[in-house]
Amino acid sequence: MRSVNPLLIVVISLRFISARCSVTQKYLFLFDVTGMSVTKTATFTVTVNAVLTYSASIDPHTSHTFYSAIVGYGEQDSQVFTITNTGTGTLTGLSAALSSGAYFEISAALSSWGAAPGETVTVSVRPKTGLAVGYYTDTLTVTGDNGLSLTVNLGFTVNAAPVVLTGITVTPPTKTVYTEGEALDLYGMVVTAYYSNDTSAAVTGYTTNPASGTILSAVGTVTVTVSYEGKTATFTVTVNAKPLSGDATLRTLTVSTGTLTPAFNANTTSYTVTVPNSVSSITITATANDAKASVSGAGTKTLAVGANSFAITVTAENGATRTYTVSVTRQTPPANSDAEFLQERAADILKNGLSADNLRLNGKTLTLVIDGREFVLSTNANNRNISGEIYLGDGYYLVFDFKGNGSNVKDFRIIRK
Repeated sequence: MRSVNPLLIVVISLRFISARCSVTQKYLFLFDVTGMSVTKTATFTVTVNAVLTYSASIDPHTSHTFYSAIVGYGEQDSQVFTITNTGTGTLTGLSAALSSGAYFEISAALSSWGAAPGETVTVSVRPKTGLAVGYYTDTLTVTGDNGLSLTVNLGFTVNAAPVVLTGITVTPPTKTVYTEGEALDLYGMVVTAYYSNDTSAAVTGYTTNPASGTILSAVGTVTVTVSYEGKTATFTVTVNAKPLSGDATLRTLTVSTGTLTPAFNANTTSYTVTVPNSVSSITITATANDAKASVSGAGTKTLAVGANSFAITVTAENGATRTYTVSVTRQTPPANSDAEFLQERAADILKNGLSADNLRLNGKTLTLVIDGREFVLSTNANNRNISGEIYLGDGYYLVFDFKGNGSNVKDFRIIRK
């Protein structure tokens, strides 16, 4: 008898379960049963559990530098660090610590010792107060069960306080006493600046009020203000009244008729002038050398026959005086009638000249004819252009000088020798 291989077919259905779904799978098993076909179906369940993960992130992450501060600063703002559970397992046994703790402090502890997936916890850190100038570091470490460890490097800078100007002083210049009208001289002045770091230095670039070179016209004490970068200091100078001028001299002295003898000199105070008898007045003009001085005694003076003395007084600003004397001699009238007659007409002849009728030329005899009176000027004249003198008697002479045939009389006067 032939042997038979039995064939058994078994279908197995498997359901796979994960954290999010379950899957049922069927598996067919065949068994050879001799001479017969048998099909059996069986169902069973297999549970597959997912592997939990434990991870987290921290923000700010890796490193965080706090805002810098100036030495002597107060309490600094805290930085909040947020730890987020990024795994599938619940975080437990959380703790936070600083590696050193010398320069930073935990200002707010962890908000929780654990966190479910997706949940967050926080911890706050800030720099300690009272740190000296420098750069400080530390490390914040957050640990938990299942090997969790997160680190953040911390940094904080303490800067030195900025050096600022606290004030200035001024050493007055060499010259502090002035005479009214002088210019302010700041030579020798030193301005010293003082700073917050206990240093000082002489500086330039300052300004002053009044400025250097200002004419000091106000008599008394003048305050000079020195300004430098918002700081000021002052010093004073004394301005004395300008001394009154003592100049009582003349710059010029002139007379309208005649000539001063000697010639004018400011240091010469006595002068003489001689004028013809026909001059009955004289104008004396005088100008002071100093504009602040006054002059008296000048002007038009009436002349008497003979000696006339006039005093010109100069009064200086300070009251000092100097007197200049001008002695004018008006000549006496001629003793004879011819001299007197010609003297009286001399001024008119000098001003208006003579005509051909006044200078009669007959042959070589030239005769002066005035109001019918005749005076022989020359017996050897070739024309009416003539100069010279003729004797009138009693020591009197007529001095004459005619040009332009007498139309231009350069000289016509009576003198006595």
